[in-house]
Amino acid sequence: MEKIIVPKEEKIAKKRFIRKIKKSERNKIHDSLVKEILNKPKELKNFMKDFLNLVIEEKDIENYNREFRTKLKLRTRIMDLLYKVKEDSSYILLEHQSTIDYKMAKRMGDYCSLVIENDEEYKNKRKNAKAPIIYPVVLSTSKRPWDAPTTIVQNENNKYKFPPLTYPKYNVVDINNYSIDFLVERRTGIGLFMSFERIKNIEDFKYIIEKIRKLGGANEYEIETTLLVVERLEEVMPWITKVLKKEELEQLKKRIKKEIMEGGKTMVLSNFESTLATIIEENVEKGRQEGMKKGVEKGRVQIIKAMLNLKVADEIIIATTGIDKKELEKIKLTKN
Repeated sequence: MEKIIVPKEEKIAKKRFIRKIKKSERNKIHDSLVKEILNKPKELKNFMKDFLNLVIEEKDIENYNREFRTKLKLRTRIMDLLYKVKEDSSYILLEHQSTIDYKMAKRMGDYCSLVIENDEEYKNKRKNAKAPIIYPVVLSTSKRPWDAPTTIVQNENNKYKFPPLTYPKYNVVDINNYSIDFLVERRTGIGLFMSFERIKNIEDFKYIIEKIRKLGGANEYEIETTLLVVERLEEVMPWITKVLKKEELEQLKKRIKKEIMEGGKTMVLSNFESTLATIIEENVEKGRQEGMKKGVEKGRVQIIKAMLNLKVADEIIIATTGIDKKELEKIKLTKN
C-alpha cells in the first residue's frame, strides 16, 4: 500500500484544530464548575461581598429562570446565572468567561433587555412603568487581563452630532487582579476555585496547601468545591497530567473522595490537598529518577557508537560498557 504524505501545513492546521477543540471542552468544564458553585445563594452572597463590596442577605436572594425566548422565538437565550432579589424586583446577572469576549457589552445588553421584558411587574404596568434594576457582572478567569469594553462604544462622528447614549454597563471581576493569597483568604468555595485557576506549577499548588493549613484547614465551602474539582481534576489542573498517568489519576480521585467523605467537614485539613501533594511529589521524584536513568543510558549509547566508528573490537566494547551482544548488534544497525 502506497504511503500517503500529508503536507506539513495540513498537519499544523489539524493540531491547531485539535487544540482548539480541547480548549473549548476545558472552558465548558470550567463554566459548569463556576455555575455549580455560584448557584448556591450562600456562595453568591460571599462572592458579591468579597469582589464587589455589596452586602446581600442570603435569605433575600433566589435562583431565577435563566432561559428566555426572544420575541420572534427564533432562539432561546440562556444566561449563566440569574438571581432575583426578593420583594424589590431587582436582579443579579452573572456571566462566567474563560476567554475574552469583545462583544460582551452587546450580549449583556441583550440579556438585560430580556430580563426586563420578562419581569412580571414591568409587563403588567402600562403608565409610568419602571424597569427593574439589573446588576450585570462578568467573572473572567481568562489567562489574559480583561480588556473588552464594559459598555457599547458608539461612533460619535455623525453628521448631526447626535449625543451618544449610555447603554447598560457591566461590572468585571477579573481573576488577574487578585493574588493567590487574597483568593485563599476569602475562605469560600469560589475563592478556592479561583486560586486553583491561578496555579501554574506544583510550587503554586504547595503554596495553597500551606496557606490553607495556616488558616486552620479546609472549611465546608472549600470541601464542597474540592469534591466538585476532584471529579474534573485533569481539566481544572491540566498540568497534573504531566506527573500522573491516566490510571494513577483515576485511583487518586477515588482515594481522595473516599478520604474526604470519611473525614467529614470537621477535618483539620482537606485530604485532597495533603494526598494530592504527596502523590505529585512522589511522581515528580520518580520522573526525575527515570530522566536521569535515560540520560545515563543515552550517554552510554553515544560512547558505544563512537567506539564502533573507531573500529574497536566487540569484545572490548562489551567488557568496557557492560552492554550485552544483542543490544550491541541493535546499536550497530542504528549507528549511522
